[in-house]
Formats: sequence, structure tokens, C-alpha cells
Amino acid sequence: MSVLSATEQTQVEDKLVEDAVLTRADLAEFKKQSKDTSTPLFGLLVMSGKVTNEQLTKTIAHVSKIPYVNLLEARIDAKVLEMLPQDIAERYMAVPLGEIQHRLVVAMLEADNVRR
Repeated sequence: MSVLSATEQTQVEDKLVEDAVLTRADLAEFKKQSKDTSTPLFGLLVMSGKVTNEQLTKTIAHVSKIPYVNLLEARIDAKVLEMLPQDIAERYMAVPLGEIQHRLVVAMLEADNVRR
């Protein structure tokens, strides 16, 4: 995952509180613990079980304005899967989802890993 700017990190923290995933007090305690142990805050939140990896990923996607797709729920036509060569799919950890306006729509583990 890409590194978030300080502003984006604050927005993610605020969104987690707004969505009642964390309280402000929880967040303050985890931030102190993160600083004291030199452990990244978001990693600490997930390791503690207070925030799931999916909750964090959805929140980061929301703040970054990148669409979030849960591939466990996706139904992808076999012909669409054939549109992206397997070696490319594996290299970029990408899954073709469909075609819109003659362009392939692809879900990627790291959405900012884009080359045109």
C-alpha cells in the first residue's frame, strides 16, 4: 500500500472515529502506544483487533477517493479474465472486472501502481 500523506492519515483517523470504529480516546491511546513502541499506527490498530484490515482498507480507499471492491463478492465472466494476460495480472496483483467504453476495468491490490 502506498504511504499516506499526513493530511490523508488524519482524514483516515477522523473517518474511523466518525464511523464509530474507534473513539477519540481509543485513537489517542493507540497514537501514544504507536509513538512509544515505534510501531506504525494503522498496523497497531489492526494487530490489536480494534480495526479490521478490511475496515482500514475501505476507509483509506474512501479518503483517497479510490473505489473499493471486495473480490469475494465479485462475479467475473471468464472472457473478461482472459483479457488480461496472467503474467501481467500476477505482476501487478490485478484482476480484470469488466469492460467499460472499450477500456478494461481492473481491480488492483495497490491501486496507485498505475502505468498508462
